[in-house]
Amino acid sequence: MPRRTFLCHAPLGAAGLAVIPSVIGQVRCPSLWISEGDPCVALSIQVLARHCGFVDARIFECKSKAIECLRAEVNKPAVLVTDYRSGQMWGDEFIRLARHASPDTKLILFSAVVGNIQRWIAAAGLDAPRPDAIVEKPDARKLMAALCLKS
Repeated sequence: MPRRTFLCHAPLGAAGLAVIPSVIGQVRCPSLWISEGDPCVALSIQVLARHCGFVDARIFECKSKAIECLRAEVNKPAVLVTDYRSGQMWGDEFIRLARHASPDTKLILFSAVVGNIQRWIAAAGLDAPRPDAIVEKPDARKLMAALCLKS
């Protein structure tokens, strides 16, 4: 079947196909921010995120810079991935500041130190704000599942 014939008889028709780019342009892909001190880990998370539909994945090596941008930016990320121990700021303090700056952003803790909720409570205390998901490093499969669920 020639291309022109196919387009005329397609379920959307030729006119419907012309509308698709304008509809696609209105859909905004979720953004992801990664606050990770180790560049290799951050880049790995970025690659996993792209497989889950995150087109925009920003990396912050410094947690303070990530919080500063979270406060200043109008477009907040849908998901933020962080480690418990990296740099000057601990994970519980980072999550508290991130929740205050952007309450709707989902927070995923990807850590070798704190791999489950019991260890989170032991490390951060009962009063600390909890992340939306905790994934123990280096389990990339569970991280990818958490990213795909949060997007």
